[in-house]
Amino acid sequence: MRKGLYSNFVVTLFLLLTFPSVGSSTSNVCFQEIADDEHRFEGCKIKAQHGNELAQFRLGTLYYKGKGIEQNYKEAFKWLNKVVEAEHLVDMEAQFLMAEMYHKGFAIEQNNIKAYAFYFMAANSGTFGTYVSTSSADAAESTIYSLTKEMTVTQIQQAKIFALEYLRQSEISHGVPSDDPFSLWIQAKMYQNKNGYDSIVSSVYRAAAYLGYGDAQRLLVTMVQEGDVLYVEDRVMEETRIKEQAEQNEIWAQLDLSYMYLHGVGVKQNSKQALAWFKSAAQIKPLKGKENGLIWMASYLAGWMDDTSQGIEQDHKQAFEWYKKAADTGYGDAQLRLAEMYQQGLGIEQNNQLAIEWYQTAAEQDYHKAQRVLADLYRTGTLLKQDSKLAFKWYKKAAALEDLPAQYALAEMYYQGEGTAKDDSKAYIFADYLSQQYSHVEAAKLSEQIKKDMTSEQLETATTLQQQWLHDAKYRTLGVAVEPPFEW
Repeated sequence: MRKGLYSNFVVTLFLLLTFPSVGSSTSNVCFQEIADDEHRFEGCKIKAQHGNELAQFRLGTLYYKGKGIEQNYKEAFKWLNKVVEAEHLVDMEAQFLMAEMYHKGFAIEQNNIKAYAFYFMAANSGTFGTYVSTSSADAAESTIYSLTKEMTVTQIQQAKIFALEYLRQSEISHGVPSDDPFSLWIQAKMYQNKNGYDSIVSSVYRAAAYLGYGDAQRLLVTMVQEGDVLYVEDRVMEETRIKEQAEQNEIWAQLDLSYMYLHGVGVKQNSKQALAWFKSAAQIKPLKGKENGLIWMASYLAGWMDDTSQGIEQDHKQAFEWYKKAADTGYGDAQLRLAEMYQQGLGIEQNNQLAIEWYQTAAEQDYHKAQRVLADLYRTGTLLKQDSKLAFKWYKKAAALEDLPAQYALAEMYYQGEGTAKDDSKAYIFADYLSQQYSHVEAAKLSEQIKKDMTSEQLETATTLQQQWLHDAKYRTLGVAVEPPFEW
C-alpha cells in the first residue's frame, strides 16, 4: 500500500531550498534538534509566518502537543491545515494529526467522514507520492479499520471522495490504492472531468473494471456497444500483434480485439470474429481470483451480440446461456436481462417466478435501473401483486442513486399520496429538481401544478431542502447512494 519512501533529509532540503531563510538566527532552530521547546517554538513561528511548510507543520505539531507553548488545538488546526492544503507537499504526518482532531473533536466539530478522509490520505501517502512515516501510516490504517465498523458504506465512499477531491486541489493525486476499485473509479471520473477522456482515464477505468466495480464495467460495456473509439484509446495495434497477445489468453487483448472486429477499427469488420473473441474471453480461467470483472463483461457482451443480432443471426437461446454465466457471478445488467427473458420466454421457457427472483436479485445489487424496474412492477401489479408501499420503497433506493424516472415517480406518489402520506413539499422538491437540472418537461409541468397548492412558507422550506439535494447530486452521479435531507 505504501511505496516510494522519502527521507526527512530530502523533505527538509526541498523546503529549505524552496523557501529562503527569513528572520534572525532564532528562526533556524526550528529545524534543529534542541531540548528548548520554547526556543524552537519561536523559531518555527517566524519561518511559518513566512510560508515555510515544514515550519508550519512543526509549529502545528508544537501547538497540538503543547510543547514550548500552551496546548492550543485551534492554532494546531490552523497551521496543519496550511500544510495539507499546500501545492508543493502534502505531509502525511499533518494529515494524521488533522484526522485525529476530526476524529476526537479537538477544536472542531467531530466528523467521522473527514476523519476517515484524512486517515485515508495518511495511510496511502506513499501511493500518492508524498512523504511516508511508517508508524503514522500503520496507525492510520488501524484507525480506518475501526472507523469502518462505525460508518455506513455511503459515509465511507463520501470520505474517499472528500480525500481525493482534497488531493486533487493540491495536485497530489497521482495514484490511488491499486486494490481499491471505488477509489480508482472516482479518480478516473475526476481526471476525466478536468482533462477529458484520454489513455490515462481509460487505464484507470479498466483497472476498476478488472476488480469488478460495476459502474466501471457498465461504462466500458456501453462504449463497446456504441463503438466509442475512446474505448481503445492508444491501444489499437496491428491485427497480427494483438492476435498474438489474444492467443496467449490475455483477456484485455481479447476484449480489445473483439471491439476492433465488431466496429472495424484497425481491422476489417467481422462480427463473427468479434463474437468468437468475446466468448473466448468469457471462458478464461481467472488467475488467483482476478480477472472476474472482465470475464463478466465478456460473458455479457457475448450474450448481447446473440441477443440483438449484431451482424450475426439472432440466437436467444445462446444469449440466455451467456447472460446466465454473467448473472451467476453477480453482474447486474445480465441479471436484469435474464429476468426479462424469463418473463417474455426468450431463449428459455417462460417462467414468471424465476423472472421475479432475478428482478429482485438485480435490485439487491444496488443497481438503480433494476431497483426502478422492480418498483414499476409493484406499482403496476405486473408479475407481482400490486403494492404501492413496496413500489415507493424501491423507487427511493433508485432515486438515491440519481435514477431520474424513479425521482419523477416519487414526485407523483408524494403529490397523490400513493404508497406514502401526501406531501406537496417533497413532491415539489423532486419535480422542480428534475425540471431545473435536467429540463424534464413532465416534471416542469408537475412542479408548477404542485406550486399552486403550496403556501409561501412551504415553498421556502422546500427550496432550502432542495439545495441540499442538489449539493448531494455530485455523490449520486458517482454511484454513491445518498438520501434526501428529510425523512422519506
